[in-house]
Amino acid sequence: MSFALMGVGLAVLTMAFHMTTYILDGRQFKFLAVVPKPFIHFCVNNSVIPLLFLPGLYD
Repeated sequence: MSFALMGVGLAVLTMAFHMTTYILDGRQFKFLAVVPKPFIHFCVNNSVIPLLFLPGLYD
């Protein structure tokens, strides 16, 4: 149960990071206007920062 709660909490934190940065900084990236599904592209491009802080990633 604790692993499920940690997973949900980490997913919520990651999606909150992606949505916040997309809302605040999305207008600076002009390529998002021409790609299909711009939020998905933005999330994939900005996944590096949250992946660095995942616990146990380097075990």
